[in-house]
Amino acid sequence: MKDTNKIIDKVRKLLAMSKDTGSPHEAAIAARQARSLMDKYQLTEMDLTKVEANDMGTSSAGGNKTATTFEGTLAVPVANFNDCQVKYERNRITGKLDLRFEGMLVDTVCAVELFKYLRDQAFKQAVKYEQGRRDRHAYRVGFASGVAQQVREFLKEREQLKTSSGTSLVVCKQQLVEKHFQAASYEKRGSSFSGGRSSFNNGYQDGQNAGLNRQVNGAQQGRLS
Repeated sequence: MKDTNKIIDKVRKLLAMSKDTGSPHEAAIAARQARSLMDKYQLTEMDLTKVEANDMGTSSAGGNKTATTFEGTLAVPVANFNDCQVKYERNRITGKLDLRFEGMLVDTVCAVELFKYLRDQAFKQAVKYEQGRRDRHAYRVGFASGVAQQVREFLKEREQLKTSSGTSLVVCKQQLVEKHFQAASYEKRGSSFSGGRSSFNNGYQDGQNAGLNRQVNGAQQGRLS
């Protein structure tokens, strides 16, 4: 694939610009711009029916000793947003559970960049707005759930993107990923947290990138277990 590093650099710059603003709502805006850039590049610069093995790959976002509800809930929509899949894999050296994104290599790198950015934003905002460990955790889970809702809405828009053969870009890339990697499976469960509902709702609203006051009904969503 041509100019892969240039695309990744632009994605990183978009996320860095949003970080400099200090706004909790800039992440989704930057991510949409970055994803639109990626879509334009992949539609015009490659034929998805002729993807080579070295175009596919994995990228790690690091991990923890155990799986966390927050990171598991956040990782799935970030993977979906970037046409990847994500799995936990035990690191033989550190012993930690690494989050590994699988897909087209350029997509996995962008997924890691976005995941780390959103994760850092969630931790930063949770400390700023919430008091107490449980409420901060509830905020972070809410943030991840709000991001998931944003991604569901955005994917509806992206389904309209068609390759030269008339196939949906999202569907075509999903088939490629499943062809090269064992398909990932995600748990379907409601949001789980030990803090207050208001803290969850605050995080959800920030994750949605909208100042909405509606209540969250705990709709089921995918997350890593």
